[in-house]
Formats: sequence, structure tokens, C-alpha cells
Amino acid sequence: TEDYPGCDLIVLNVGTNDYNTDNWNFSRGYEDVLNRLHERYPDVSIVCVIPFSQTHAEQIREIVSNYKWAYLVETEGVTFDSNDGIHPNDSGAQKIAGLLVDFINKNGIF
Repeated sequence: TEDYPGCDLIVLNVGTNDYNTDNWNFSRGYEDVLNRLHERYPDVSIVCVIPFSQTHAEQIREIVSNYKWAYLVETEGVTFDSNDGIHPNDSGAQKIAGLLVDFINKNGIF
């Protein structure tokens, strides 16, 4: 068996680069990742972040709504500093981190 490190919280932020993946295949892959993470870490909450680009946002919302151990972070309208329009720079990363900390605290996740 593989040796996995322990963890207290999982933040899943995927989908931005999947704009060419059809909804069905994306949904299958996303759900598979969620189920595998939960199987490996059954007592750990998973915070699922909608990509800031909103790529596959509807599919992610639908999938996450099926799991009591998964939490959805909406990002529509959230802006952050970036040097390339996609990836956050240092100040953008700080803003996103603040958003996640606020979400986690508000929902009593961690």
C-alpha cells in the first residue's frame, strides 16, 4: 500500500484548465476524486472551490451538494491580483487565502 500523510482539511480547487473537457467527463473525474479523497480520509472535511474562471461551476455545485462532508466555496465575482490573468500573484494569493479562512471559520469546518 501507499503511504499517505495525515491531514486535517482538504481544499480541492480544480477545473480552470478543464475548459476543453465536456461536462460528463469532467463530472465523472471530479466525483471520482472526491470519493477517493473521502475514502482515504473519511473524517476530514473537503472544501471544494469553484474555479475563479467559473469553468464547470454548475457541475461542481451539483456534485458537492450530494455529500455532507464536502463544502462549496462560491467564487463568482471574486477578483484577485494576477500577473497573467489566471494565476494569483502574491497579493492575489493572500486575498484568496483570506477568503478560504473566512469560509472555513464561518462554517465551523476546522
